[in-house]
Parts: sequence; C-alpha cells; structure tokens
Amino acid sequence: MSRISVKARHILGDPLSDISRKIRRNLLAASMIGAFVSWTEFIPTKVESLGIDLTQLNQSYFLVLLGVVITYFLLAFLMYGIADFLIWREKYNEHLVNIETEILGLDMRDEPHPDDPMDRVPNISWVYRWSKPVAILRVVFEYVLPVIFAFYAIASLLFQEP
Repeated sequence: MSRISVKARHILGDPLSDISRKIRRNLLAASMIGAFVSWTEFIPTKVESLGIDLTQLNQSYFLVLLGVVITYFLLAFLMYGIADFLIWREKYNEHLVNIETEILGLDMRDEPHPDDPMDRVPNISWVYRWSKPVAILRVVFEYVLPVIFAFYAIASLLFQEP
C-alpha cells in the first residue's frame, strides 16, 4: 500500500469531534421523538412515574418544550459542526497539497513562497477525482441530513394541535 493511500484514509476519516458527534446523536434522537409525536399525534396525557397529568394546555406546552429542545440541539450542532467542518476542510486541503508535493517530489523549504504552496503545485485532476465526491457525501450525511431532519421535526411540532 502506498503512502498516499494511507494518508487519504486518515484524512477522509471522521470529520466530527466527539462533542459534535454526541450533540448530533442527541439532535437525531430528539428529532425522532418530535417526528414520532407529530406523525402519530401521540401526545402523552399522563406521566405516571413522575405523577404528572397533562391537560390540553399542558400538552401544548409539552409540544413547545419538545420544539425548544430540538432547537437547542440544532443550534449546538450547527455551532460545533461548522467549526469541525472548517477544521476538517483545512486538513483536507493540506492533505491535497501534501499529495501533490509528494507526487512532484517538491521540497517546500526550497520554494520561493513556502506560505502559499498552491502557487507552485499544479492541479493533478486524477488525485481529486475520488476525494471530492467522498468529501461531499460525508458533508451531506454528517451535516446536512441531521439539520434537515431537525427542521422537519420542529416544523411538524409547530403545526401539531394537542
């Protein structure tokens, strides 16, 4: 196995930090509960273990509270996820530069502009062919789908009548 494929496997790994992954999990769980409540129109009327009896007004508050919880996790995921995405994207760009540098056998210390290696490294299209679709797929799966599902759950809760 070449050194390039080992580096690619490392850089195309998990773009989310542990905290972002936990918040994403909580966002998906809360969104699933919100979607379940809106699809089945099941709003609990009694929580026996806590001794709570929900009137129709309290059921409305329950829907609002559930929407607030989903919104909280959505905002937290967006905040942490965007930061992780930017860090991951920077690592990915550095990885692509390192591949081209290795392929061309360039030593960046000998370059006249070591701060901007992309000025001297030509674009090699076959290197990008598979890495870009994989990166886009990861972005959609890791970031976009949970956000869309959360927005759907929030919207469906807003239009749910107790």
